[in-house]
Amino acid sequence: MKILFKSFIISLFCWNLQAMCEYPHNPPAICVEGEVLSQKKTKNDKFPCELRVQLTKAYRPKNTYIFNDKLERVDFKDAKKLHNSVVSVYSKSSCHLKKVRALMEYNCNDREASFPDMALLDTGNLSQKIRDPWTEKKPLVDCGPLLSK
Repeated sequence: MKILFKSFIISLFCWNLQAMCEYPHNPPAICVEGEVLSQKKTKNDKFPCELRVQLTKAYRPKNTYIFNDKLERVDFKDAKKLHNSVVSVYSKSSCHLKKVRALMEYNCNDREASFPDMALLDTGNLSQKIRDPWTEKKPLVDCGPLLSK
């Protein structure tokens, strides 16, 4: 009986760890452009700099989807302009950037555990294949056309 109970608790804990991140859409990436307000060094080798960025452009890429309250898939064929706000971005680039224009990927605890969930991670590119955690596919997300408007 003790073994069964321990197995149940462990499986419940593991299930909760995997269910922690609920992305705003999938694939979990956005296209951003903006002015850097401040920079701060991090202790992470892959993303050595945290930038606070005032967004001038932000888009949810085309061909994304969500699951609604009834767990039905809702597809978005077109890109959507998002609100311009101040965001923190963990950058692969130098801490001396004045402007940012890139594809950003949402973080989850299975990606970069040293950063908070939903933190924006700079891909360093305008287009890249981004892993969709629901389908395990890597569709190409291209921000070039959106950010050139």
